[in-house]
Amino acid sequence: MNELQGYEVATFPFPDLDLVGILLYHDFPSTIVYAEDKQSPIIIEWVDCADDRKTHRYLAYKSSIKDLTKYIYGNLSHYNLIKSAADGLIVSYDEANGRRDNMQIIPFSKIPLSYLPKKDVYFESDEEVDLNDVIDFFNIPVKKNYYSIIEKEPTFPPSEITNEKVAIERQLLSEISQKELLKVVARQENSEVINMHIKEGSKIGFGTADTYVLGRLLITIDDLYRETALDHEEGVDRDNLRSINSKRGQSLYPRISTRVVLAEAASYSVFIRPIETDETSTDNHDHSILQKIFSLFSSSGDKTDLSKSKEHFSSYVYKSYQEFLEVIKLSNVDLECNFYNPFKEESIDQEFEYDKAIRLLENIRYLTTTETEKISLNIQFKALNTNTGHYTLKLKDGKQLKGHFDDLLTSLIPSLNFTDRYDVTISRAKINSTGSKKLKFEDTIISCLQSKT
Repeated sequence: MNELQGYEVATFPFPDLDLVGILLYHDFPSTIVYAEDKQSPIIIEWVDCADDRKTHRYLAYKSSIKDLTKYIYGNLSHYNLIKSAADGLIVSYDEANGRRDNMQIIPFSKIPLSYLPKKDVYFESDEEVDLNDVIDFFNIPVKKNYYSIIEKEPTFPPSEITNEKVAIERQLLSEISQKELLKVVARQENSEVINMHIKEGSKIGFGTADTYVLGRLLITIDDLYRETALDHEEGVDRDNLRSINSKRGQSLYPRISTRVVLAEAASYSVFIRPIETDETSTDNHDHSILQKIFSLFSSSGDKTDLSKSKEHFSSYVYKSYQEFLEVIKLSNVDLECNFYNPFKEESIDQEFEYDKAIRLLENIRYLTTTETEKISLNIQFKALNTNTGHYTLKLKDGKQLKGHFDDLLTSLIPSLNFTDRYDVTISRAKINSTGSKKLKFEDTIISCLQSKT
């Protein structure tokens, strides 16, 4: 382990800690959140271990709810989360067999670079474990000041809206319902249109909406449209579109993006259409993408129906749908989405609220499938962790595998060594998570005997 240049302390500065949850997990817990006096978050980061794998080194620091919130929602890098530690107080310590030793207060500038995340590394929700526990414990707020749009969309000329048209729409608003107004707007736009009507919420008033709530709803519904349109353009087995500003993104932009054409007070209501529509056709892909989205809305209410629809959408569509539902849940709003196709005179209605968003999220997670197989191997151990039960093993061809021991075998770990060979049986779980393009593998040793040969 690296030699540190800090100031030795006899006692740990954060003695009374309550475990809140594991925020990041890389083969073992690497970023853990505690609470001091049930208020301030204390974050402990695993950074190093000794060659014998028995002694581990950690950094501990006090953060703030504001910085933790900014980190969780992608507005603060992991590097700057550590750098912004309260009072600049960062404590390093070594731990073996549950005992802290070699405690030092270390200035941020003296922390080895190998102990710090890269400056452009941000929170990855795919690697979180107890994120909801952390959010709930600290009552993390959802405020517009904590968020921003990371990627700037390219600028396109807005559609022309005449004063006469605006006057007609505003007059109609006072005379007809939102659903009837939707039909009028769709006919005027000569396009399918959805009305996203935010009816209730603590951050919603008549004609007003917090920037974060409205902004995130608009961004996530546009993302959902974009991913569904990309499925149509390139198939469900397509690659991810990493940036709308890429050459590929620019060429597809009008066909895979939406535009707000009207916003009204009711409590807050927006009308959204695809940017590009072929006015000579009543059955082109733009006229079906919104319907596909509403079919996903409908099927997600039932696990069986949702399973049947899985082959029709890419993992990116499900991920963007999850993000849309997460905004509804975190913002605690009642949302009504209405669709109208003026060419076929078809209407579809769908309502969302906090409890329903939670149920739909659970249904989507239900799509995660796990297949298990057993593998018999002759191996040598390269690393063993008696605290966490994790291992790294080496095969005869030099390849390495990582995993953990079954709970019933953890007591066996101290008797193992790195020179003998062992016959092991591994239970390998192949996890196909909704919203993820990659298979996840989890290996568990369920049998381990010293090899006789």
